[in-house]
Amino acid sequence: MKKKINLGIIGAGRMATFHLEVLSKFDDVSLRAIASTKTGEERRKALCEKFNILNSYSDYNEMLSSEKLDCVYVVASVENIYTISMDVLKKGLNVFIEKPPGLFLNETKKLAEIANSKSLINSVGLQRRYFSHIEYAKEYINSNGKLISIVVEAPERFDQIKSKNKFSKKVLDRWLIANGIHCLDLFLFFGGKPIDTKIISKKINERVNSDTIHALVDFDTGVVGHYMSNWMSPGGWSIKLYCTGFRIDIKPIEKGKIIFPNGSETELPINDIDKKFKPGVYKLNRLFIDSINNKSNQLKELPTIKDSIQLMSLCEKLL
Repeated sequence: MKKKINLGIIGAGRMATFHLEVLSKFDDVSLRAIASTKTGEERRKALCEKFNILNSYSDYNEMLSSEKLDCVYVVASVENIYTISMDVLKKGLNVFIEKPPGLFLNETKKLAEIANSKSLINSVGLQRRYFSHIEYAKEYINSNGKLISIVVEAPERFDQIKSKNKFSKKVLDRWLIANGIHCLDLFLFFGGKPIDTKIISKKINERVNSDTIHALVDFDTGVVGHYMSNWMSPGGWSIKLYCTGFRIDIKPIEKGKIIFPNGSETELPINDIDKKFKPGVYKLNRLFIDSINNKSNQLKELPTIKDSIQLMSLCEKLL
């Protein structure tokens, strides 16, 4: 019989809601506590009522000291994720960290080091690799052909992002990591481990960030990838997978199709769970909770902080 996992969550924003919608359906999870800033008290109380969360805190350190928890979800602002996650790990608690796991590579390495030294179950919220149609695409390639090359287009409407006055200069300076990490994770998910990277980047409108980035990556699988990000033009994220005998287009990221030489097309299937919840969130949460219940054998499919070091290294190179 599975152990009932006592869970706390730090953060009361949209992603916290998406996780709670899933976690509240798990019969082996007890939602014990939620913490957020005092300014987020109204949202926090609404989540307590909606998901029957037992205790509410305006100071996450108080929650960590007062509650007997098996794990904590850190779904705080990008700027604070590293500090909060480090505090959780130092308490010896299993942790789920929303991406990115820090804004700097050295922060990710420090989090991975303490998680490993304490043998804690940990994961990073890279849920897009668990979209059912993206998993299907990878399985289809493995069964029906060979992946030759990948083209990822990841534009950013940076002027629009800055105009919201929502993010600090620190976060904006690291925007490729704060937001672009989504597409870069899928780049590695399909491509493998980068063994050589050639980058051409230019600063056209920006002084800190390169706002047009092109990277050619040679992966250890033999696949060649082209990552392109332009920060001045409209357009959505897309992935093209060029294979032997067919091509898979994923555009927007939430759907895709297989294209055959005769021009026929087949839509990538999306399962019922991804239609009911935010795509990918259910499976990733299930893997994390199952790993805690089987602590001696953390599930290999679960993306850990340590796994994210390779991803963060590529992000740093692109910056």
